[in-house]
Amino acid sequence: TKIALAFFSVIKALWSNDYVVVTPKALKDLISDKYEQFRGHNQQDAQEFTLVLLEELNMDLLRNNTTEIMVGTPASIKLEKTPSEFADCIWNKYLQENDSIITHTFSGQQQQKITCCECGYSSESFDPFNCISLTIPSIGRQRGFVPLIIVCKQGKPILCKVLVSVSVDINEIKNQIPKAIGNQEINICIDQLAFYVLQKNGKGKKRLINEGKLSLINYDKIVGYEIDSSKEIKVIIFIRVIKNENVVVLHNIPFLICIEQNCTIKELKRKIEKRMEWMKMENNRICIVDEEGKQCKLCGERIGCTGCSLKEDMKLEELITKTKELYVSYDCEENDIIDEQIICESYKITNNQRLQTTAVSIFACLTLFTHGDSFETIDWFCDSCRKNVKAEVDVTIWRPPQVLIFQLKRFEFTEKYEQIKTYERVVFPPFKFDLKEYVSNTSFKEPILYDLFGIVNHQGKIDKGHYYADCKVGTDWYRFDDEKVTKLEEVPTGSDDAYVLYY
Repeated sequence: TKIALAFFSVIKALWSNDYVVVTPKALKDLISDKYEQFRGHNQQDAQEFTLVLLEELNMDLLRNNTTEIMVGTPASIKLEKTPSEFADCIWNKYLQENDSIITHTFSGQQQQKITCCECGYSSESFDPFNCISLTIPSIGRQRGFVPLIIVCKQGKPILCKVLVSVSVDINEIKNQIPKAIGNQEINICIDQLAFYVLQKNGKGKKRLINEGKLSLINYDKIVGYEIDSSKEIKVIIFIRVIKNENVVVLHNIPFLICIEQNCTIKELKRKIEKRMEWMKMENNRICIVDEEGKQCKLCGERIGCTGCSLKEDMKLEELITKTKELYVSYDCEENDIIDEQIICESYKITNNQRLQTTAVSIFACLTLFTHGDSFETIDWFCDSCRKNVKAEVDVTIWRPPQVLIFQLKRFEFTEKYEQIKTYERVVFPPFKFDLKEYVSNTSFKEPILYDLFGIVNHQGKIDKGHYYADCKVGTDWYRFDDEKVTKLEEVPTGSDDAYVLYY
């Protein structure tokens, strides 16, 4: 109880308005007496100290418990329970043994699921936590969600999201597509997909590739096309909206069909009409255009023609480029329903969840925590296969705590056991931080929102550093740097010093 009383004295002094500066030396000395790593004046770990303090307060503040303690090991409990019931049993047992205000405020429960890559058998465990330690990936290694538009051979395009890094392998995108499109009944051959990156400014090479890597620097979205490789010529179809006699506006991303070298113009028109029939538009016009879809391929820019109509007396070989491509436009009148029809299914991606290419996002850290690095596998003994196999590990939050603590792992050991510090800037939302994406418990239907209220920062080198804190007081933020207190002009949203975050 000495540590709890010393902590109470610190809190009382802070709120009494009797002191300009409060130095919690008595509390520090009590912790040092019990834990050797906190003795002396060398630099010590703030996150480790936090967990020790919480554990000591939990033990000192345990309520008298007359409730009968559950008998049985987790293994025996699990036999007759669903995963949700099993998690509840483990949690209730933990609460009975740790019934304090500390546990009810700071403790959560995480789920670890290990799945056999050969037979699909999975094993689940549920463990309590007071803090989530997050590895900080480099900007090149961090992962985030990116919009992916899939243009199939028929029907509307599909908008979904994939979890990728800045440099992503095509096969990794393909592997995620079945899960990304969900239960939609879509006839698509994933092996025939080829991709390019549409950049924010609309520029960049639109060369389709079906293997290798895509660079997502300055990306807006990834576009994938289902391509029939047995046919030589690609016909790129731009959808254009006619504003008036001289103004046309490109709409969304182009469509694509593949045709044979000996295809007639009449057959080409029929194929284009067939491909675009899902739009159910009347009074359409098919025109020959340039690679940008804005000017006429036949007349050129000087005349100002936006495209000559495709006519049956034209010769296909005269229209095709050296790269075996033909660019046409599918012009239709301005109509609101185009926007509704252009996308089959929408998957929302918040700005916080999007792949960041200029700084490391805390969501990228969480993704690395839950899925590992590039969905890596582990060696595991499968109870179903009865042998050692490769297995995938997913870690999610099952029961989020009232107060959520993140440690950003800035200190790590190299292969030579040398400790180094990571100086990557990490960005994080100061309010309405939605954790739902990382919570696997389906009983949570609504967004799980947290607000940031404190940051422990580590400044300097690993052996000559200095701690200071940024804290929210009322509606304002202040920096507490030893006895110096400064009001912050802006709410913290990112830092290369941030070490422990309190939500």
